[in-house]
Amino acid sequence: MAQNTATRVSAFAIYQRYKEEKEKDEKRQAVKTKNVNASVGGKENIVNGVSKARPRFKNFSIRLDDLAYSPTLKHKIGIKRRRLLHQNISCSPGDEGQKRKKIHQDVDKSSLPTAQNNNNNNVLSASYREDETVGPNLVEQCWKSRTPFLEAFDLDQYEDSREAAKMLLKWIIYPVECDKFLKELWERKPLLLKRHRSYYNSGLFSSAELDRILRENCLEFSVNIDVTRYHNDKRETYNPEGRAHASVVWDYYQKGCSVRLLNPQTYSDAMWRLNSTLQEYFGSCVGANVYLTPPGSQGFAPHYDDIEAFVLQLEGKKKWKLYFPRNEKEILPRFSSGNFKQEEISDPILDITLEAGDMLYFPRGTIHQAYSLPDTHSLHVTVSAAQRNSWGDLLEKLVPMALSLAVEQDKEFRASLPPDYMSYMGVVHSTDVSESGQTPPTGSSYQ
Repeated sequence: MAQNTATRVSAFAIYQRYKEEKEKDEKRQAVKTKNVNASVGGKENIVNGVSKARPRFKNFSIRLDDLAYSPTLKHKIGIKRRRLLHQNISCSPGDEGQKRKKIHQDVDKSSLPTAQNNNNNNVLSASYREDETVGPNLVEQCWKSRTPFLEAFDLDQYEDSREAAKMLLKWIIYPVECDKFLKELWERKPLLLKRHRSYYNSGLFSSAELDRILRENCLEFSVNIDVTRYHNDKRETYNPEGRAHASVVWDYYQKGCSVRLLNPQTYSDAMWRLNSTLQEYFGSCVGANVYLTPPGSQGFAPHYDDIEAFVLQLEGKKKWKLYFPRNEKEILPRFSSGNFKQEEISDPILDITLEAGDMLYFPRGTIHQAYSLPDTHSLHVTVSAAQRNSWGDLLEKLVPMALSLAVEQDKEFRASLPPDYMSYMGVVHSTDVSESGQTPPTGSSYQ
């Protein structure tokens, strides 16, 4: 509450400062007009005693509204303006010096942007634009004010880290509700969100940040950085040995190679906060890879992964194709696949272009490939969850521990096997039992 109060005070201070500057300017204009009328009597730039010249406010030469809608400007007033919007108070110089206070009211949920089923019913997709009405939720407030969510999200305001994690997931999959996502989409079918707002994912990562990381840190090829290219139905990895110097990485990029940063959370605070917070919601490790692809290039062959993937498009555009798993064994796999050839996969179930601000989710086992368009580069981050986090993985660890404890505590588990157990146990005798319908011997009477 203290932080909210401080934000309101700062916002009100901006308004008071604007009001004082406006009043001083009006007084100066009144004096100037009076002097002009008295000494010169000129009417060239005077209408009804009021100057037609546009008033100049010393500290408000840029409209606060314009700053509030910009995802990149970091002007002090703009930051305060955005904070003001998050508190549901709107104030700008265009209000004729009057403070406007607006409390967002609950709206009919039917007016919210909704996701619709794709034609083949295997993909859920949503597309929504700037003029749609939203409600009082933080994600929805940022949507309405055209403010990047990560600039408004403050982890310290949440006493329960799970609530903070849920809010982050809501931002990633908006407008789909988290409960609906888990019940209908999670591990079942892909989700495509076309937002038509390039700044929606702003503040998470950028090409400039990748360049800074390369220059300021000692990254190594194959450990932190991969440079790859998929050409003529074959993927090539060009990782040299040693440190990934920025000049070397950008040279590979200029030659058409994709650059993959394997652990951006190590060097980016925003990525670290995102991953560490989402872990509270999914109950599993959350990782991320950043992919930078030059125009008209593809870095990886068709394949499937062993993770639930959330693809957040940050810059440029990228063409994506998704395919069904080839058989039952490849549904929700425990391990990633190798590289497929084009003739080994079927027709795509989804063929779309992601633009900055869009999101694509697909379950593990979904075969996919992506390439950038000829006229622009592509930067996206893939957030991964649920790797090796299945019931089978859990039991694989629990059963040996339980068995070890049982052997230690119960002498029956330490008793010898009956001498004739090999005559009726094992796969070799399973068909005999099933054909005869007889119950196998119970074992030796040896005590």
